[in-house]
Amino acid sequence: MSLISAHQTDAGRESGNNQDFIWVNEKIGLFIVADGMGGAEAGELASELAALTTSGFIEAHLNSPPKELLVGALEAANA
Repeated sequence: MSLISAHQTDAGRESGNNQDFIWVNEKIGLFIVADGMGGAEAGELASELAALTTSGFIEAHLNSPPKELLVGALEAANA
């Protein structure tokens, strides 16, 4: 199966700074959206780091059971 996606973020009406981050791996069907921190300082860095850490963990542990994969990825991003 071939997968093609499109994605876009928007700063919204209140903020001129878009802190959202989208990471996509169409090959494995993984899409991660990290919502910004609502104007908090360096929120764009926090959302990018969360998405990249989560995706890195998932890609490194693809053969793990789904529940362990998700919990581990979220724990890694939280750390």
